[in-house]
Amino acid sequence: MSMILTHAVLAGVVAEVSSAEVLSFDVFDTILLRRPVGERERLWRAARQIEQRSGGRVDARSYYMVRQQAQRLGYRMVDVAGGTGDIRFNDMLSRVVALLGLPADVATLCRDAELEVENASLSLNQTLAEDMRTAKAAGKRLIAVSDTAWSSADLAALIEPRLGKGIIDRFYSSADEGLTKRGGGLFVRVLSEEQRPASAFLHIGDDRLADVDQARRAGLHAFLARPAQTHQLTRRTRYLSLAMSGFLLTRRRMRQGSAIEFTSRADIGQRVFGPIVAELCSRLWLYLSYQPAVGTAALFCARGGLTIGVMLERFLVRTGLPLEVRRAQFMISRIAALRVAFVCDGRSAQLEMSREFHGHTCGQVGQALSGLPCGDDPGWAAAFEYKRFRSLLTKTTQGRRAMAEIAAQAGHTDQHLHQASGGAKRVVLCDTGLYGSTGRFLKEGMPAVTIQSLLAARCDYKHLGRDHFGYTTGLLTEANGYAPWDVRSSILRYWQLFEQFCESDLESVRSYQTGADGKVVSNLEVPGWEDRLVPTGDSILSGIMAYLNQLEPADLGALPGKAEEAWCTLHNAILNPRPEHIELLGIHNRSVDFGGDKIIPVITALDPARTLGEKMRSVQTSLWREGAITSQFPNFRFLLLPAMNGLYGLRALTRRTSEMAGHSSSTRLVRGLVRSAARRMGLQLGSQLPGKRV
Repeated sequence: MSMILTHAVLAGVVAEVSSAEVLSFDVFDTILLRRPVGERERLWRAARQIEQRSGGRVDARSYYMVRQQAQRLGYRMVDVAGGTGDIRFNDMLSRVVALLGLPADVATLCRDAELEVENASLSLNQTLAEDMRTAKAAGKRLIAVSDTAWSSADLAALIEPRLGKGIIDRFYSSADEGLTKRGGGLFVRVLSEEQRPASAFLHIGDDRLADVDQARRAGLHAFLARPAQTHQLTRRTRYLSLAMSGFLLTRRRMRQGSAIEFTSRADIGQRVFGPIVAELCSRLWLYLSYQPAVGTAALFCARGGLTIGVMLERFLVRTGLPLEVRRAQFMISRIAALRVAFVCDGRSAQLEMSREFHGHTCGQVGQALSGLPCGDDPGWAAAFEYKRFRSLLTKTTQGRRAMAEIAAQAGHTDQHLHQASGGAKRVVLCDTGLYGSTGRFLKEGMPAVTIQSLLAARCDYKHLGRDHFGYTTGLLTEANGYAPWDVRSSILRYWQLFEQFCESDLESVRSYQTGADGKVVSNLEVPGWEDRLVPTGDSILSGIMAYLNQLEPADLGALPGKAEEAWCTLHNAILNPRPEHIELLGIHNRSVDFGGDKIIPVITALDPARTLGEKMRSVQTSLWREGAITSQFPNFRFLLLPAMNGLYGLRALTRRTSEMAGHSSSTRLVRGLVRSAARRMGLQLGSQLPGKRV
C-alpha cells in the first residue's frame, strides 16, 4: 500500500531498515515533483520554442507530431525487448531531426529547448529534500536511479541546483546504462557498481512495478511513496484542453477535406494515400532504426507486407534516410504460420482454428491444413472440434498422412524463416494487420527466435486474447475500433481497402517445397511474380508510387501536416461516402484466405427493386457498410450515415470508459442501449473485420 511521503513516514521507514547504508531514490515524482503541466503540453511548449529559435526552419506542429512518434516507438521497442535496454534522448532527437529533413546540428537546439521546458515544469520535493540532507549528514550514501531518456549529467543538472551539490553521490540513468528499473536490470547494475549487498539498500519511488516489485526481486528493501500532490485534477484538465484543441483542429481539416474532388483511383492514391503511406514508412523507419543492426532481420510478409517493403525501399531511396537492419521478403500466410503452432499443440492454434473453422467438417479442416483429401473414414465428416480433429490425425491412416504433411510444411516454414533472416535471433515481421495472428503462431512454435510483429494497424477484433500484443505494434493506429476523436482509426471502418492495394495479384502462400539449391520456395513464387508487385494502370498503388517517386529530402518537414490532411480527407470518404466514392474506392469481394475459398462481399449487390428489408440486410453483410448505405439508400444517406456514425461514436466512448474503469453495470447498460438502437436501424455494430488476412 502506498503512503504519502512525510518526515515521519520516511524517518520510520529508514529506522525500520536500520541496515540501510545506501538510500536510493527515484527522480521524477519522487525527488522532483511535476507542476500541473502534462507531457503533451510540455512537448508543445518546447515545439513552439524550437520554431521561434530556429527562425521558422522547424515547424512546431510537425516537430510535435514526429517527436511524439519517436518517443512512442522508441519506448515500444524497449518494452518489446523486455525492458532490457532504453533509448537515449539525444539518439531520439537525431531521428526526429532526420525525419524532418533538418541538419544534424538542429538536434542541439531542440535538446536545449526541451530541457529548459522540462526544468521549468519541475519543483523540488521539499519534504524529501530535508530528509535527504539529514541522511547525508548522518553518513548515508545517497544515489538517484531513474528510468529516463535523459542522461545522468542531465539528471544532475535538474536536481543539484535545487537540492545542492554533493547530496547525491551518484546518478544512474537507464539511458546511460542501457538497462531499466522496469526490466530489473538497472538494479542489478547498481548493486554491481556500488559493491554492497542488496540488504544494504533502501529504494524509494512512486512506481509499484519499477520501484518496488523489481527492486525487491533484486533483493533491495523498497518503499512505495506517494508524494502529496494537489494538482492531479488540474493536470488532467489541462491535458483534456490540449486534446480538445487538437480534436477541433482535426475537425476543421475534415471539413476542408470533404470538398476535395478526385478524378481517378490513381489521383486518390497520390493525393490521399501517398502522404499516408509516407507517414507509415517514416514510422516503420523509426521503429527499425532503434533495432540493433547486428542480429536483427526485418521480414516483409506475403502478401501485403511485400508491397510495404517495396514502398519502404522507395521511401528510403528518395529521402536518403539510412537503415542498417537486414531486410528481406518472407513468404508466409496465416495458414502456413498456423501449422507451426499446431504441430506443437499451441493454444493460439486451438483458439484460431475454433474460430475460423466453425461450421466446417474435420475433413475440410484436414485438407485446408495439409492440402490432402481427408474423408474416407466416417469421423472426418463430423463437425470440427479441436480434440476430435487431433484424434483423427493420430488414429486414422489418412490422418497420419495429413499430420506428416502438416509437420513437413511447418518444417519448411521454419527453414524459410531461417534463410530469409540470415539466421538472426531477433525477427521483426512487417505486415498490414490487424490482429497479428501470424506472429503469434510463429512465436509459439519457434521459441528459439525472438519474434516481433510490426503492423500498419493493430486491432483486437477477434477477442481471442491480447497476450501477443506485448510484442505486436501498430504503426498508424492501435485502436480497438473506430473512434471519432482518432482520425486514423477511420481506416478500421474499411480496412479491406488498405489491404487491397497492398496485396498484389498473387496467390496466398499455401505450401512450400525445397529446390535443388536447398532454398525453400513457396507456391506464390511463380515466374515473374516480383514484376507483379509493381503497379500498372489506374490504381491506388500506382498513385502511391508516383507520390513516393517525387519525394525529396526537403519535403520531409511538411510531411506530417500533409499526412494529417490526407487522413481527414480519407475519414470523410470512408465514413460519409458520396456516390462517386463508391466507384473510386470500391474493391472486389474479399477472400477469407485461410486455406479455403470463402468470399465475402465488400458491398452486397442488389437489384434496385429489392425490398427495404433486403437492402438493410445487404448493409449488414457488406464489409464497407457506409458504402453500402450510400449505394442502397442514396437519397437517405444524409440521415442514415450521421446516425450510424453517432452510434459508433457512442460505442467508442463506452469502450474507452470500460477500458479505463472496468466493465461496470452502467457501462454495460449504455453498451446495450447502443446495440439496441443499432438493431432498430437494421445495423449490427460488430467489431469483426472478416474477408481479410491477418
